Amino acid sequence: YAFLNIAKCAGVTFAVLHWMTCMWGFFGMQARREDAPSWLLGYSERPAVHEDIFLLGRLEVYNLAMYFCVMTLTSVGFGDITPIGQAEVTLCCLTMWASSFMWAWVLANMVNIVENAGKYSTYFQQLNDDMNELMEARLLPHTLKMRARKHLAEAFKVHRQRYQQATIRSLSVGLQGEIALQSGAASVCDCIWFLRDLNLDVLTELVAHLVPEMYSPAEYIIHKYAVSVIRRGACWWKTRILTRDDVIGQDMILDTEHLRESVHPKTLNYVEVMTLNRTDLAHVCEMYPDFSKKVRIAQIRMAVCRAVVYYAKRAARAREMGDGRARIE
Repeated sequence: YAFLNIAKCAGVTFAVLHWMTCMWGFFGMQARREDAPSWLLGYSERPAVHEDIFLLGRLEVYNLAMYFCVMTLTSVGFGDITPIGQAEVTLCCLTMWASSFMWAWVLANMVNIVENAGKYSTYFQQLNDDMNELMEARLLPHTLKMRARKHLAEAFKVHRQRYQQATIRSLSVGLQGEIALQSGAASVCDCIWFLRDLNLDVLTELVAHLVPEMYSPAEYIIHKYAVSVIRRGACWWKTRILTRDDVIGQDMILDTEHLRESVHPKTLNYVEVMTLNRTDLAHVCEMYPDFSKKVRIAQIRMAVCRAVVYYAKRAARAREMGDGRARIE
């Protein structure tokens, strides 16, 4: 749209200049035929020019008229071409009046193009300015200010994705699904084992609820009721390093608290994740019964596996405690 607006401004401006040039050229050529004074005669009699107007062709006259109209449009005004006679003065007034409106319209369109071309960048800069004012007002230490600024800089892509989600929702469901597939957002669902091989409608709805988030180094990713897929960065979890496409919090579908993981991953650097909340997952399940059945089966399967491990650990601890009491006795 920016390119089209620029092309439209250029085309309309040239068309208006062309018609004004033709009018001035007509006045000059007509006065030359009648051997009457005109702007063309005044220009040719200048000492620096001194040309015979009868030797000037139509292209040369058009070029001089265009030169005068462009000067008037841009309000430069060198003064080497001036109107002579009441008719040319009236035409000059009309030219200046039309040029003023035309130039104002061109400038307004250019300002609008510049503002809309970097609309998100302007929003992000305002976000940084607001953060700086907040930190100054609360007298935060310098190190904390630097960490906050670094976090915002690293989260540029995350905030842009959030900003664009509203635009994507304005499209039809089918187009949203195609955009989700082409942009790679569907690959996030493929990383979660119970969200694989979904039909397009369910996939589109799930992708609409995916929320991008950013974590700074040495932070814990604590989501009891959400599942997250790492898109950038690395985390330390138990004895493993989690990187791109690794999943955090798949057990959020479990209802029993003690069957969930109690150890939360810690970020090693700036980590970007895509998060799906349990509430949003439940909403999609209500909309699509077949998908709800699939999630329920996954929930039962995970609960049984976790329960076996949980009670096996309890039994092992009980045996250890029993052996300890026997040795004491």
